[in-house]
Amino acid sequence: MIGFIYSLASFFTNFFTEIMAVQLLFCMLFARRKYWYISLFLWVASDIALFFIPNFYSLDGFLAVGGWLNLSFVCALVISSLFFFATVRLKVKDLLFYSSAAYAVQNFSHNASYIVNDLFGIEFRVGLWFLVALAVFVITLVGVYFIIVKRLKIGEANAVDNHSILIISVVTISITYIFSMRFLPITSSDNIARFYAAGCCLFLLFMQFSIFDRGRVKIEKETIENLLYTQQKQYNIWKENVDIINVKCHDLKHQIYMARKTDDSEERSASLKEVENAIMIYDNFAKTGNETLDIILTEKNLLCERKKIKFSYMVDGEKLSFMSGEDLCSLFCNMLDNAIESASQVENEEERILSLSVNFGGNMLSIHQDNTHIGNVNMVNGIPKTTKSDERFHGFGIKSMQMIVEKYKGTMRFDVSEDKFCLDILFLLER
Repeated sequence: MIGFIYSLASFFTNFFTEIMAVQLLFCMLFARRKYWYISLFLWVASDIALFFIPNFYSLDGFLAVGGWLNLSFVCALVISSLFFFATVRLKVKDLLFYSSAAYAVQNFSHNASYIVNDLFGIEFRVGLWFLVALAVFVITLVGVYFIIVKRLKIGEANAVDNHSILIISVVTISITYIFSMRFLPITSSDNIARFYAAGCCLFLLFMQFSIFDRGRVKIEKETIENLLYTQQKQYNIWKENVDIINVKCHDLKHQIYMARKTDDSEERSASLKEVENAIMIYDNFAKTGNETLDIILTEKNLLCERKKIKFSYMVDGEKLSFMSGEDLCSLFCNMLDNAIESASQVENEEERILSLSVNFGGNMLSIHQDNTHIGNVNMVNGIPKTTKSDERFHGFGIKSMQMIVEKYKGTMRFDVSEDKFCLDILFLLER
């Protein structure tokens, strides 16, 4: 029985198992893929298979090079990382970042277990040695959970788009690999070297997540600034709509007064016709079958009225029920705000045109929006680049639209001609 426990401890402290355990801990930070359980099963099966390959991690193994280097560690890290990628939804840069962190954690625990065993005078790699090594690794995992994983939420764990993140990830893997090769044949008597190796792993982890945290703080600051800017912009739109209503109310009172005073039937008829036209703007409340979209379209219609833009739409709002109200609002508000701003710059008021359609056919839902515009539109990687001087606040709307479209597994395409700007969004809906 004791022998079986020691064998289990030996299995749970092998390189692949420890890497996999840390990566599974990081899996808590990401959404799972559709068939994650199949990937997890194959992940564990691969760990068991590699464990029973004789001398897989030794310098005389079949992956050894020149008697001093064993590529088995690289092979195991790559295999485990591929299963990590297949289990949860993460980008390649996130895979590199968290796999390098997992490698550093594993190497730290490995060196710490040598040090602890030597302090207690436990003979090198006997049964009890593996139990102590397992205890050290479990304590390390608990520390990683509380210091790293628990501080992050799903959606906040994505590595920042920063070259420093990629560089430090590559450096972490390289240095940790060099340490593992340098100290692989060394016994527990070399505690100074082990202390140095473990300390370097902790330093690399600190550097990794310090850069990561600074990037997150920067993004949060930019998000707050953009939110404040958006709120101010929305306030200005509401103010414009109130101004429209006030002007119309003033016109209505004046026209009603004139209709009462005049005895000329033709003049009275003309005054009543003006009253009717003025009231029509309030009768144009959108009815698409989606309450959120109705409010958005009604508000943008008032804004188009103010800016002398001919706004037409044909929308089946019920088919947009798969999107949350927040995403629907952000997508269409950003889309129409950009279109209204572009169309309002056309000098000839008769040529200020904006149209929107939402159609459903088969299992495809398409959104098409086009508007007239003037001037050149610079495209970068198929995305229109803002023409505003302060890029902190401008261009944020299109990025937000991209995120929402990708969230619902859709595609977004822009087309620009000399005087027309088109946006097409396509969603493949599950039956």
